[in-house]
Amino acid sequence: MYGDGLGPTRGLLLGGGFSQLWAQFIGVITVGGMTVLLSTIFWLALKATLGIRVTPEEEFEGLDIGEHGMEAYSGFLKETDATGFADTSSPGGMGKRASDISSNPY
Repeated sequence: MYGDGLGPTRGLLLGGGFSQLWAQFIGVITVGGMTVLLSTIFWLALKATLGIRVTPEEEFEGLDIGEHGMEAYSGFLKETDATGFADTSSPGGMGKRASDISSNPY
């Protein structure tokens, strides 16, 4: 057994009361608060200098082309309606493959 002031502090379940639990709780809140604060500062600085969004053209073309210079899904055809948005009426919100499209609408 440890004497007073020697060894680890007794915790809540070993008869030490709430003092050690409160110290740990304040540590968790402090680390979480600093993480949120510093992350917010870095994200705002990054947004102000370099930007965190891609251009609408690159987003529509596909990020795989912008990032890697190639298509991830070859043969995948993006269809749009008059508003410029993709057709979401097809199953799963996916467009049709070029091989599935024929000139016959029926």
